[in-house]
Amino acid sequence: MASADYNTIKKAMDDTTNTANKYAIQVTYKSSPRTFVPFVLGSSPEVVLGYQYIGPYPHPKGTGWRCFLLSDFQAGTATQIAFTPPAWWTPQTMKFKDVKRQSCVDENNVEVWQQKTI
Repeated sequence: MASADYNTIKKAMDDTTNTANKYAIQVTYKSSPRTFVPFVLGSSPEVVLGYQYIGPYPHPKGTGWRCFLLSDFQAGTATQIAFTPPAWWTPQTMKFKDVKRQSCVDENNVEVWQQKTI
């Protein structure tokens, strides 16, 4: 059975009510607040590949591609929000070939992925 956080992320990725189809997730991950746009969601284990744009990260701006294990989320903290890019934002793209090349989510366990530019 999928966790509540998994279901929240899946719903955000499937939601088309936002005409730009761009939602972000706010969550507490390893005791730190993070905000990211999900691109690939997988099960076994529950994991999401996303582009983090708010929160601790080795990059000076706290941004970058991140692989999040949902078991490291503070349970029930994932919240869907509208994506509003910061002023410094550089558009990010994920295509199917990128999904095949990434190592965060095993390709046999990909449940949802989005080809989009944000």
